[in-house]
Amino acid sequence: MANPSTKRDGRKFVTLAMERDVDAGEGR
Repeated sequence: MANPSTKRDGRKFVTLAMERDVDAGEGR
């Protein structure tokens, strides 16, 4: 996605959480 520098840390954390959710969903 766009550079994390432009976005806020919060956005980065949200992206990480979303990726983890997707990973967990696929893992399950």
